[in-house]
This record gives sequence, C-alpha cells and structure tokens, in this order.
Amino acid sequence: MTNDHTLETNWTALHSALPPMAKITNKTPWETRKMVQDALREDRIFLAYQPVVGAARPRRIAFYEGLLRIRDRNGRAILPGTFMPHLTGTPEALLVDQAVLRMALAALAEDPGLRLSLNVGSDAVADSGWIDILEGAAAQRADLAYRLIIEITEDCNLMERDDATAFLEKLSAIGCNVALDDFGAGATALSYLTRYRFDMLKLDGKLCRGLAGNADLQCLVTAMVKIAHHFEMMTVAEYISSEADAAMACRLGVDCLQGAYFGMAASMDVHRETAVLPALLGTRHRA
Repeated sequence: MTNDHTLETNWTALHSALPPMAKITNKTPWETRKMVQDALREDRIFLAYQPVVGAARPRRIAFYEGLLRIRDRNGRAILPGTFMPHLTGTPEALLVDQAVLRMALAALAEDPGLRLSLNVGSDAVADSGWIDILEGAAAQRADLAYRLIIEITEDCNLMERDDATAFLEKLSAIGCNVALDDFGAGATALSYLTRYRFDMLKLDGKLCRGLAGNADLQCLVTAMVKIAHHFEMMTVAEYISSEADAAMACRLGVDCLQGAYFGMAASMDVHRETAVLPALLGTRHRA
C-alpha cells in the first residue's frame, strides 16, 4: 500500500505543475467575448485532461475527459464557467467548440491508445462546420471517432432542439459514443432516455459527493444504475473525492469513477511526469 507521505508528495508535485487559476470578474458580455476572441487568435485555448477509471479495474484508465481552459496572458488558467455562459448563440461559441474538437482529434491522432470524452454545447448542433471537422477526421482515420465520446449535459438546451435527434444520430453514424452528462441534476432527463439513444450516463456530482455516508444518495444511485443497465448504458460517478465514496460507488454497481481522488484535470505531460494516478491507485478499493 502506498504510504501517506508518498501520496502527499505526488499530490504536491501535481499541484505545483498545474497552472494557477485566474478569476475574471466584472466583465461585460462584450468584454468576455473580446477576451475569448483574443485567446482564439493567440492560441491560448487548451484542454486539461481528467482521468476516468474503471470500477472493476481501478488501476486502468478507461478514458480521459478533455476540459476546456483559456490561458490568460499571465499564464493562469480560466475555467469555462466564467466565460462560456456569455457566448451562447454567438460566433465565438462556435469557434470555441470547433477549436476544442480539433484539439481533441489531434490528441487522439497522436496517441493511438487514448480514449477521450468531450463536452459539446447546443450551438454545435446547427454548426455544419463542427460536424464537417468530425466527419473529415473520421473519413481519414475511423478510429478517431470510435475513441471519442461526446458528452451532452442534461440541462443543456440542445436536447430540446428540433434537430437534436438528427445530430445525435449523425454522431452515432460517424462512430462516436454519446454520453448524457450530469444525469440527475434536472427533472427532464428521464424523458430523454426514451427519446434518444445514449451509450453512457454520467451521474451528477451532487449525487456522488458524500455517497458513502448518505443512504438517500445510495438509493438514488442504485436506481440510476438499474435504469442505465436497462437501457444498456455504462455509468460514471463524478466528483469522487474519497476512498469511501469510491468503494460505495463500486458496491452500488457504477461502471466508472471520476473525481479528484483519481486525478485532477491537467495536461497529459503533467499526468505522465507526476504519475499521481499510479501512486494513488495502490490504495484503491477493488469491486
């Protein structure tokens, strides 16, 4: 078993390698759009990767989630929650989605063993350019699409669009898997399961934080796992931050686990250099 000193050393190495976070406050929507325009032009948009591990084989990374970041001119990382809400329906939203897709496809092309998930916004549905990028890459290398998971957030208005079905069917035809993200966060997700075909359910973090000590959450997660298996979908428990919660999620039948306990979002170079995940996984619960 890995001792606490080793774990602390590895976590310290990871955090020291991560770029500091920047907060943007008091920016108008136009100022935020200008910031994003500048970041796109100056190539300061990047992906941070968070590992998702298999519950039955927790030493194995099932896939990574690619998470959008902007690097400000001081080298600090800006999280998407501070700027993406201001971009909905704007040309910048389309450009960001396209840039993120290109980065994900480039990472997949570089590493044949990599599998990656990616969030997509509602603006991508009507963006022929986004689909064209994906289809063009898949036409040259079909394995890129097979190793790409597209995540649709439950409360994203994409699901209510008239063209949502055609968009999801096109993703499947290209070869991508489709995940419903933040499942359980809203009241409408159950109806989506009968209207659309998904390959994976990612359980909302509010259902997984403190799972080990909350019988109500355990009941809900058990029910959601049964629903997912009925529809032949994999399940991922998000925001797992403790060994106890990881062990409980495994016991309840969740297929994969994601959260700070298994690794922070970072560049691939940071994951390789700090080797935090292998060190931590020496203590993992096995289902």
